[in-house]
Amino acid sequence: MAAMELKLVQDWTDYNKSILCSNQYYIENGSQIYQQEHPYPIPNALTNSLAHAASLMEILKANLANYPADHKITILDIGSGQGLFAKNILVAARELEILDRIHITVSDLSKQALEDIQNNKVLKEFDGHYDFLELDALNLPTSLGQFSMISMNYVYDALAMLPLKRNADASFEKMQVRLQEALDQVPSPYPLQQMIMERRWQNYDIKAASDLEQKYFKYLDGTEEQLFNYEAIDMTKNLSKLLDDQGFIFVAEMLEARSADLCFDLYGNCCAHETNELLIIRAMEAQGMEALLAKDSQLMRIFFFKNPKTKSRLKSVLYQEFNETTRTDKLLESIQYPTQ
Repeated sequence: MAAMELKLVQDWTDYNKSILCSNQYYIENGSQIYQQEHPYPIPNALTNSLAHAASLMEILKANLANYPADHKITILDIGSGQGLFAKNILVAARELEILDRIHITVSDLSKQALEDIQNNKVLKEFDGHYDFLELDALNLPTSLGQFSMISMNYVYDALAMLPLKRNADASFEKMQVRLQEALDQVPSPYPLQQMIMERRWQNYDIKAASDLEQKYFKYLDGTEEQLFNYEAIDMTKNLSKLLDDQGFIFVAEMLEARSADLCFDLYGNCCAHETNELLIIRAMEAQGMEALLAKDSQLMRIFFFKNPKTKSRLKSVLYQEFNETTRTDKLLESIQYPTQ
């Protein structure tokens, strides 16, 4: 049998600079890529579920005691996608009888996604409790106000990162990839599905790396293989500056990779990159934030508190709603799928 003839799509390139780390698929396609009828739907039923939102809102309700009675609780939802999590935040707030205190900013990098949410009237019943914002969370505008809660479901995995290996002499190697496809390949709207990827490891010279890589390189530990989520660190750090004194950031992500070679999942024409959560926590704690991490069979969840006293005050409800009740194994049995 004759060998397959291949066409070069992208020659050897650092993983974080390759087309695997492009966000164009999210930007151009809006909310349709999350729909179950899509050929390659991006899974988000678990993080969009009412059970997930309700548990988070129980924590936010408990935190109201740290604010004046007339204080409006502002929420910034990063990467809102279909808008279903934002909707369930408001549904849960209504059920907890705190809706009058809540206003949520529904944000996304994709203008199309925000237009889809509006056109599908996902939030129509909650007029007055939300606004829309086209937002690149890696390049925040200076005009944003303060927020009591910032939520990010499956946002880290859309950011560029670089798989690294640490050698015995304390030097590092970075992953590079080469992408090819069959010469006679029929054109597809999902070309990454057809790619043949090769990997190799090359010397990583931090002095020649980007400013962000140099800025956060010091937070890498001494493990042999690790993922360098420098964009996730930078985004979280910048978002933390938007929190009010009692505010917190909530993150939900897929579990980390077992090795640097297994560093992404492919959905349609986008890659969901794995997360080195301990690296991000280490970097944020160095900024004075308090972190709380929980992992189960499906999800990794992190709280970042601006004020360590807030975490202490919420100890009881955090245990009940974060460490105990919201374990994904239980959530899977109670997911409610909202209709648009």
